[in-house]
Amino acid sequence: MRFSVAARSWHELCPISLAKLIHSRRIVMKFETLVLHSLFAACLLVCVSTLGAMLV
Repeated sequence: MRFSVAARSWHELCPISLAKLIHSRRIVMKFETLVLHSLFAACLLVCVSTLGAMLV
């Protein structure tokens, strides 16, 4: 069973399938998760290097 929703674009109403909308949101969430993991790794690296410099 396919569902569709109407999304307002800059020129008119465009029918978008719900499956396509959910798939695009999943891609965005995967990208956001990757960015957050990268930020965590960078912060951890800065903290460890700062603590290492203090101990030396």
